[in-house]
Parts: sequence; structure tokens; C-alpha cells
Amino acid sequence: MKTNPTVDQVAIECGLTKNQTRRFIYLGALEKDNKGKVTRESVDRLKRCYQLPPKPITRGSDNMYIVIEGPDRSGKDTQAKRLARYLVETTGHAPLLISEPCTDLPTGRLLRQLLKAGALPEAHAALFMADRVALQKNVVCPALEAGRTVISVRSFMSTLVYQQDHWPIKTLYEIQKPMLLAKPSHIIVLDVDPEVAQERMKTDPGRAECYEVLETQKRVSQRYFELVLDSDFWDIWPKSNPPLSIVIPGGLSKNDVQEKIIEFLGV
Repeated sequence: MKTNPTVDQVAIECGLTKNQTRRFIYLGALEKDNKGKVTRESVDRLKRCYQLPPKPITRGSDNMYIVIEGPDRSGKDTQAKRLARYLVETTGHAPLLISEPCTDLPTGRLLRQLLKAGALPEAHAALFMADRVALQKNVVCPALEAGRTVISVRSFMSTLVYQQDHWPIKTLYEIQKPMLLAKPSHIIVLDVDPEVAQERMKTDPGRAECYEVLETQKRVSQRYFELVLDSDFWDIWPKSNPPLSIVIPGGLSKNDVQEKIIEFLGV
């Protein structure tokens, strides 16, 4: 029977720094026993969503639908652009880079206005879902059918995480599941300490939106971890072909994050 490891042992086993390990404990992704050690069950559970798979899993085609998620100011746009450039340089094929909400659509433009003003928060979930259906139907699905890789900054996971402030998570699951017209092949969650995110926001305050307040971001950060460990989340996908997922802790350099993404994708 495996014994519960210490914090230092968890860091070595999972390839984390001590600060990253302590953050996982703070967020509740790692649990301690009454002796202050980390429970083996929570370590194994975390490794399933954090550690890289030993081999890339081959799918039916070479193109991918990659969703990059995470709290505000976690580096999603930066890593999406870096990944797109890397794929162009290494494969000679340009992926389709999109972002939700899509401001090319009326729903996306309206959402940006509401997010900026902090108006009609109870309507955000429905608008995000409508925007996603239109984007997937008219852009994502045709690109995937044509054999093109799609990289999306945010998608369904953001709705499940952020809209819990206004709607029960069970309701969000039930409504969203039949509205996902395209299933991702890979889900990448970038973590960031909410305090660090607040400092980053100060460099570009004009871009801030209503969810970018410290207490909200603390809840959002914890919910991302809860979601990837939630069996209801994985019930959305066909059990024979669920998306591959990874959580990349904050505190890494841009280059280190990019290396983890590339290794995870097997490209």
C-alpha cells in the first residue's frame, strides 16, 4: 500500500516546484491528511490532469482542435500565437486561430460591450453559448472538415467556470452539452496566481472587463481545477474518445510553457 507523500515528495514526483505544489494545495487540488501529508488519492488525481501522457495519442487525422483555457491574464493569447507560429514553421500549414467571444459576430460584439460595462450578467451564459454555436457551425466545423488545425482561445470551459456566479453548474452542463457542435482534441488550462494576474492587468488597464476583480479571479482559478477533476465534465465527451487535457501551473516562463504545450501535443 502506497503511503501519503510529503509536500517535497509530491513536488519531485509531479515535476513541480514547491511553490507550485503549495498552490495546488491552496486551491484544493491536493488534499492533506491529519498528519500534514498529501493524500495519495489526490496526488494520483492531479497527475492525471497535469502530467504529460507518456506517448502522444494518435487520432483519426493530423489536424487538431486545441482549446486554450485559463483565468484572465494567464497568457492564453500569447501561447496561442506562439503555438500558431510554431506550427507554421514546423509543418508549413497555418492553423486557424480564433477567440471567444468572436467579435466578427454580432453576439461577440455585444458580449464585449456587456463585459466592459458589467451589464446584464445573467444573460452572459446564453450569449456565450449562442456565439459559440454560430462560431463552430460557420467557422470551426468547416475548418476541421477541410483538415485544418484550429486553436481557440477560450471556449465551453470558460462558460462552465465563469457563469457559476449566476447559474447552477448542473444547469450549465445540461444546456451546453447538446450545443457543442465540435469536440476538442486537446484542452490546455493555463493557471496563474490571481495576485500576479492583477499586477499584469495594471500594465493594460484599458482592456479590463467586469470579471477581472481579485475575488472573482480567485473563484475562477479554483473552479478550473475543480472542473478537470469533475466526473460530470468528462461525461460530456464520448468515453471512447475524450479530449486530452493538461493543466500547466503558473510561475513558468513563456518559453517553458510553450515547451510543455508542444510536448503535450506531440508536435
